[in-house]
Amino acid sequence: MDLGNCVRIRKILNLYKGVFTVLDGLNTAQKQFLKSAFFWFLTWQVLDLLVPLDMWLTDFVVSVSRGLINILLGRPTVCFRMHIPFEGYVLTDKHSSFIIAHSCNGKAILFLFTAFLWSIPGQTVWKKMWFSLMGIGMIMIANVFRIVALFHVLRQTPKWFDFLHHGLFQWVMYGIMLFLWLLFLGKIKLFGQGSY
Repeated sequence: MDLGNCVRIRKILNLYKGVFTVLDGLNTAQKQFLKSAFFWFLTWQVLDLLVPLDMWLTDFVVSVSRGLINILLGRPTVCFRMHIPFEGYVLTDKHSSFIIAHSCNGKAILFLFTAFLWSIPGQTVWKKMWFSLMGIGMIMIANVFRIVALFHVLRQTPKWFDFLHHGLFQWVMYGIMLFLWLLFLGKIKLFGQGSY
């Protein structure tokens, strides 16, 4: 086990101690939600250590994005895998280069979305499973379109790239996640019906 994983495990254990200190002042339902959320956080951290999710998600996002850039924008691209200074890809055409790092693959928002769903008490396992799969699919599709749009913006109006990448498009992704949560909870009704 390398030093980075040891530091990560120590941080998780310190967080574990802190969670139980906070739980003392909460009611039973709040405690159950936080315990469940913490369980899913730990599960995600262990899964992230054992399974190369970053590589798989980034490969998926890059390949689908390249295909859509070619279809929607008519721009064939070349793709190179990078290992230094970070893990990810460089996507390029004749005019511009675009870096897609593991932090762009949507893993964090996927975790946040699913951990929240599975932490809510009182919902059936089937409903949680259905919404998890639907939500993960929608978030991944939205992320691919975000990357295609950012590639187009970089080629056409590069001065807008940072604002869109670090601002607006991140808020759009969180808005999609919030919409899906509210749909799951039945707070939003589509076509005059509840969420299920």
